Parts: sequence; C-alpha cells; structure tokens
Amino acid sequence: MKILRVCILIFCCFVVRQTSFSQNKKIDNSLAKVDNYYASGDFSKGLSGLQKIKKTVSAKPDLQSYLPGLHIREARFNLALGSLS
Repeated sequence: MKILRVCILIFCCFVVRQTSFSQNKKIDNSLAKVDNYYASGDFSKGLSGLQKIKKTVSAKPDLQSYLPGLHIREARFNLALGSLS
C-alpha cells in the first residue's frame, strides 16, 4: 500500500511538472502585448508583433499549439485594418 502511494505521488509530480513547463512564458508575454495593442487601437504595431511571433512559432515544432490562436488574432487585426485577405 505504501508503494502504491509513492507511485501515485511520483506520477502526480511528473504531471504537474509537465504542465507547468509546457507553456512558453516569452510567447505568452508577447501575445499579451499584442492584445494590448489591439485594445488600444494600434493595429499596425500589433500586426507587426504578431508576425514576429508567428515566425518564431512556425520554426519550432513544439510550439505548434499556439498557431490556431495566432491565426484568429491575425484575422481580427486584418479585419480591424480593413484588409480581408
């Protein structure tokens, strides 16, 4: 019984460790800046920052989970700028 508890504890620690290190803080901070640019109405600066983030994310296969959110943000910026492409 004691061995089972230790195994469960080790498994839980491993899962918590994986989820805490799976996020990229640099990209999250950059996305927050881009969202602030959108909120303030500075769409060209925000789109420029978004393109830089997109280039970084596209180059690294482990960051591919950010791509759907980037595409949605890009569409929102393009719509705000009046560009439908």
